Amino acid sequence: MAADEVQIKKKRGPETPSSANLLQDDEKKRLPEYSTREEEFIGENYLETNSASVTEPAATNGLDYLHEGSALLKWTRRNGVPHFKFVQLSSDNTYLRWYSKRKAADKSTIMISDITAIQKGQQTDVFKRSTQPQLEVASFSIVYNDGSDTFDVVAKGSDEAEIWFETLNQLFERHQNGVDVTTIDNLPVQLQYVDRYRCGNRELLTRISGNTSLAEADKKILRKEISKASNKLKKITKIMNKSSFSNHPDCASLVDYFQELQERKGLVDEFLGTSTNDKISRSDVWRLNVDCDVILEKSEVCAKELS
Repeated sequence: MAADEVQIKKKRGPETPSSANLLQDDEKKRLPEYSTREEEFIGENYLETNSASVTEPAATNGLDYLHEGSALLKWTRRNGVPHFKFVQLSSDNTYLRWYSKRKAADKSTIMISDITAIQKGQQTDVFKRSTQPQLEVASFSIVYNDGSDTFDVVAKGSDEAEIWFETLNQLFERHQNGVDVTTIDNLPVQLQYVDRYRCGNRELLTRISGNTSLAEADKKILRKEISKASNKLKKITKIMNKSSFSNHPDCASLVDYFQELQERKGLVDEFLGTSTNDKISRSDVWRLNVDCDVILEKSEVCAKELS
């Protein structure tokens, strides 16, 4: 769908929960912010990168993206509220890890050798207990430990889900065929994925036109959200000043990711002042906080492991 064809609808921002979406009809359980902020973007291709004029997108090395890692919305096994976690593939391709202050490293790590299946959509029991069909296009699961455990997540768009799924599936299949995964340095995915929210790609986001500018009162609220992101970045700075993350095997790109967040914060604030697309602006601020949250948690977890 072309940007100028997108109908702009007023939706809540990250700061004002919508009572209509807070409770599931069947389980009366709070739904994640994600379900009301990004589901519309998945449907309207705001997060997609393929243009209608492009017949065959260039291949992406999926390992590059998975080695850097990204925020994925993780479903919980005990019917809790889903939370964003920073998820990444190890540099030697032998394990997948997410970072949680509540779990030891061995409880938040999946060895590639322990994977039994990778599934698209919301097929597992964990998903079925808290199904959200509007997010299925960006959902996938990893089944491991002989099928006794599942890792169930929703990406921030169908393209991001595809690059995770296709890369992991190729890695899993090669391991199944006896290939030493530590020797693999390229897994091509026929998808040119670009995260439009991040520095270097933001023109793809900010050029999406709209006809609904934010009121000054709304801008004030969103700037408070940007201030929250600033406070999180200050906490990360303190942690980094005390820890040598170069000594941690999973932190090769952590400093670069943090520096990108610092730069992005200023760009998000700047765009908020000039945007004519209220939905994009709200999601931009919300997404900044999501990324700050997961990088802060990863920093805290890894700093503790180094101490």
